[in-house]
Amino acid sequence: MLNHLFLIVLALLLTSCSGQPHKAKGERSLTPKEAVVEFDSFKGVVVEWGGRIVSITNRANQSQLEIISYPLDNNGKPLLEKRPQGRFIATSDEYLESADYRKGRRVTLNGPITALHEGAVGEARYTFPHIAIDSITLWPLKDGKGKKPDVRFNLGIGVGSRGTNTNIGIGIGF
Repeated sequence: MLNHLFLIVLALLLTSCSGQPHKAKGERSLTPKEAVVEFDSFKGVVVEWGGRIVSITNRANQSQLEIISYPLDNNGKPLLEKRPQGRFIATSDEYLESADYRKGRRVTLNGPITALHEGAVGEARYTFPHIAIDSITLWPLKDGKGKKPDVRFNLGIGVGSRGTNTNIGIGIGF
């Protein structure tokens, strides 16, 4: 009886811990550099791009991010160790808190390519593709040692009996 209960609990835990694969919310194979070169072909295409925030500007009715684009992993997270794919500008009609969406943070967003934006990177002229943000993910910070925050999972199972009564307790903690 106890062996069967243990197997059932173990199966439930393993099932609940398995995540669903990330479903891309836009075109990923197109890079910001390619979108600039062939803008007329890609205007209106919904992309899923991500990278590292260079700057944020909050205006009266929108927030604007400048982002260095990087390839995304299977979960949509920017791979900062890979080669950058260009820069882009993304705007949101919702306020994005500059303390959270600050320089250096990783983000992934999706939305349509709407325009080209002439600007500069340092003293060099630069043409940015512009994205209207439909959704955005701000990725968690790492600790000062470059490690992810420590997440722990605890499972406790207790068995007790008194006479003919057998009691089983299960505890799960995160």
